[in-house]
Amino acid sequence: MQGVLREVSVSSGSRQQLVVGDRLLEVNLSGRAGSRLIRRRVPLLVELEILFGCLVRKRVNFRDLTDEDDALVVNEKLSIIVRPVLFELCAPQEGDGSPCVVDMPVVDTSRLIPHHLEIDYEDGEWVGSFSFV
Repeated sequence: MQGVLREVSVSSGSRQQLVVGDRLLEVNLSGRAGSRLIRRRVPLLVELEILFGCLVRKRVNFRDLTDEDDALVVNEKLSIIVRPVLFELCAPQEGDGSPCVVDMPVVDTSRLIPHHLEIDYEDGEWVGSFSFV
């Protein structure tokens, strides 16, 4: 996935805008998240998971970036990927309460780019949310 960084402004936190295809994604990073991000040795990957199936669910996952990830680069410490998924089966929750999901084949994931992404670091954990409005 290719993106073009359009604007960067840094204060207590930061706001960056990426243009992906014909979509504009605004990434807001809290001051706490920015401070934590600077100390990382490996870039953080923010996975925007959109589950399609018996219901629709949005979730933000965080992990280390790998060479195999086709991600949008926000800066040298932060990248984003959109992951559309489907339930493997539309069945009651299994085991740990998380049903199995499989990647959903999508030709153009730029159509799934949200308008806003909020990232924070609270109580030792990365937290985030995204919206399409």
